[in-house]
Amino acid sequence: MQALTTGPANIRPELWRYLGVLDGSFAAEPLIKNGYHFRYLLTNVGDGQRDPGQFEIVAVPVEFGVTGAKSFYLDQGGTVRVTTENRPANDDDKAMDEGGKTSLH
Repeated sequence: MQALTTGPANIRPELWRYLGVLDGSFAAEPLIKNGYHFRYLLTNVGDGQRDPGQFEIVAVPVEFGVTGAKSFYLDQGGTVRVTTENRPANDDDKAMDEGGKTSLH
């Protein structure tokens, strides 16, 4: 995730958040925030031009049932997926709606 915490050199750092750059706390390894362990995986580097590449971000509770009861998955498609099972979420899980709900509720 550290690669996602710095923006282009020609743009002032205080403006990076508008580009989707994560704050510096996401550079920690392992990354644990708000009771969740985050993992970033670059699954395809792309060509830097027409193909921007592909990635996955997964967030799982540090202690399932205590620090959280859902696991989350996001890829370059932008759809957040969620599971209430004690496992990492994946691209086969149900999508969250804009209100943060799924049919799991």
